[in-house]
Amino acid sequence: MNHGVLAHEFHHRGFFHNVWAGEAFGRWKSILSAETEMSTNEQRNLNLLRALDEGLADLYAIGYTQNV
Repeated sequence: MNHGVLAHEFHHRGFFHNVWAGEAFGRWKSILSAETEMSTNEQRNLNLLRALDEGLADLYAIGYTQNV
């Protein structure tokens, strides 16, 4: 198994636990479970949050493996 991939996925787990599993993001949970309609601004913010997760996961993998 590739250590960079494992580190990348490990970060996703930590990000999910700290962002999506907390009570601070109840609105996002309701959006993701399709209980309510998402506004254009909320869609943009959700995309930015997902992009942040991917970018940080890549940086975490690079830092762990020391290999760009």
